[in-house]
Amino acid sequence: MDEPTSVINKQGNITLVNQVGCFGINLGRVDFYFTDNKVTENKHKTIQI
Repeated sequence: MDEPTSVINKQGNITLVNQVGCFGINLGRVDFYFTDNKVTENKHKTIQI
């Protein structure tokens, strides 16, 4: 995946699905930013090693 995919779970909440690869080829990072105990933003980055 080039970027996380947002899906709705059974409770109706957004869940991010992130896959960066196999065999240690890629390293992934997702940063979450909170305001009033809620996620207001997320940023992602995939680094090829």
